[in-house]
Amino acid sequence: MKVAKLIAKIVVALAAIAGAVYVIATYGNQIVAWCKKVLASLPCCCNDECECCCGGDCDCDEECCCGEECCCEEAAEEVAEAVEEIVEEAPVEESVLAAEPEEEPEEEEPVSNISLRLPKDMTVTINTDPSLGNALIECANGIQSIKVTINSDSQEMMNSLATMSQNYTDVDFINGTEVVDNSELVDLFTELGQQLAVPTVGDKSYTFPIGNFFSLLAYLPGHHTFDMVVTDANGETKSGKLVLTVE
Repeated sequence: MKVAKLIAKIVVALAAIAGAVYVIATYGNQIVAWCKKVLASLPCCCNDECECCCGGDCDCDEECCCGEECCCEEAAEEVAEAVEEIVEEAPVEESVLAAEPEEEPEEEEPVSNISLRLPKDMTVTINTDPSLGNALIECANGIQSIKVTINSDSQEMMNSLATMSQNYTDVDFINGTEVVDNSELVDLFTELGQQLAVPTVGDKSYTFPIGNFFSLLAYLPGHHTFDMVVTDANGETKSGKLVLTVE
């Protein structure tokens, strides 16, 4: 029958496109039900002179003269039986039946309201431009805290930092110094012949001049690591580090 052959061709075409084993194993029962439903619902056009050609594809001019049993229903049964045979004979692998669940898309990291731009790790000499050591900070919600910690494989450097903390109680780079509103830090840099301005709570931007340490570090060979942690008014944090090498 024309319609039965047409639907059979559609089924074969779908299987060829998407992969016969997967389509049949996954959608076999749905295909059978679909064939029965579509063909059984189509109007009949049948008489003694022409075959049933449902869906308006009829070569006869006379009106439909079906009896109690419509040949369209017979077509549906034929297609359904053909598909059932394909489903039963399909070589389905266990890996197809137990298909792995689709991976959930990775969640995108939220956009940070803090920008902390540190220079790349560098080698420092007495002639290194201090501006190359600037750490640039921007906080959309306002700065709440900036902590700076210094660690070094030079014992002489660590001794110098310990001496600083003894002379300035609010300056402890070994355990972390709070930069925001720290007037003692300003006094320390003044003693070292350096100018330093510290931010206040709520400032949107600040530049911490790590380069102000270059003149001190130039005489202390080793690897000196500056760790910075910035916190904004909402408690969000951003961290980074810079390693300075003195040969």
